[in-house]
Amino acid sequence: MSTATVFARNAGSLPGVLLVEDNPDDAILIREAYARTRIANPIAVARDGVEALTLALDPSTDERPGLMLLDLVLPRLSGVDVISRLREAPRTRTMPIVVLSSSSEPDDIGASYAAGANSYLVKPLEFASLERLLRYATRYWLSHNERAPQV
Repeated sequence: MSTATVFARNAGSLPGVLLVEDNPDDAILIREAYARTRIANPIAVARDGVEALTLALDPSTDERPGLMLLDLVLPRLSGVDVISRLREAPRTRTMPIVVLSSSSEPDDIGASYAAGANSYLVKPLEFASLERLLRYATRYWLSHNERAPQV
C-alpha cells in the first residue's frame, strides 16, 4: 500500500495511522489490538526512525498521517529524534504524535514531551489493556480531536 493510499483524505476517506515499531512481535500485537478496536482508519507500519520520516514526509503526496504511534527505541534514528525532525517540518509540525513505549522512565517521558510529543503512553503488558488503550487513544486523536489545517 502506498503512502498516498494510507494517508489520503479525499472523498470521505479517513486519515491513516502510522505505527513506528521495530519489534516485529510488538508490531503484530499492536496491529491486532488496533484491528479489534474496529476503528476504520488504515494503519501502516514503519520499522525504524528513518522509514517513519520517509513515510510521514513523503514528497509524492500532500497528505500526512492522521496519527503517529511511535516507539522510542528504534534503529537508525531514535523516537525522540523522529519527533524533533517532524516538528521542524511545516507539514508535520501539528501532526499528532503519541509515544507508545515500554519505558516509564521520567527522562524518556520528559525528552518526548520536550521534543514535541502530544502524548506519552506506556505499553501495557496484557493484550486486553493494550486494546483498550489503543481504542481510547485513537478514538480521541482521530475522532474527537480537531486536526490543525495542513500546511
